[in-house]
Amino acid sequence: MSSTELLEMMDMILPSNNVLLLADTEHESCRLIDHIIESDRYDIIMPAARKKSVINTIENLEYKRHWAGYATAETQYRYKESKHEFRLIGQRSGEKEEEYNYKPFITTGNHSLSEDPYRLKLITEDFPERWTIEEFFNFEGAMGWDRASTMNLNIRYGKLSLALIAQAATYQLKKKLPEPYKRWTAPKESLRDKTFCGFHLKGN
Repeated sequence: MSSTELLEMMDMILPSNNVLLLADTEHESCRLIDHIIESDRYDIIMPAARKKSVINTIENLEYKRHWAGYATAETQYRYKESKHEFRLIGQRSGEKEEEYNYKPFITTGNHSLSEDPYRLKLITEDFPERWTIEEFFNFEGAMGWDRASTMNLNIRYGKLSLALIAQAATYQLKKKLPEPYKRWTAPKESLRDKTFCGFHLKGN
């Protein structure tokens, strides 16, 4: 299933507009970028593929320094195959010119290029939330998020509802446990076997 097909499915689920999508580089395509720009529901932030033309562009931008070793810049950019321009953000790390390292980001929206706080928030606060989502599936996947056992939606909704309850309960428990238990994941080799299987209930 393509990224644009997933967006069409999301249109039927999400109740509101102004949704910010966090994506990885492998989702980048001219079709997706054009689809989002033409939509009135979504904006996106994702790393751009490190194409020579893109890197050359961001290396020659005028950067604003935010703190030691970190600066950003922005310009309008368009791929040859794309119908629309998008905002290309350059992230520069390193304090000395010979140590500079550049990373490009693609984002959409109508924010002015002079809005440095918004640009900074996108790549230092919003985009890192992408890894919070990944960590959730890494830590809690064994509760049932990592596989679909049936195509019956009623059964799947029930299973996911129970998984949410289990995740909420174990999350509260892990917050009260000492290190390293609070970092353990749900699979059998850790939290379940080494913690829950150690509980013994005594009868009257």
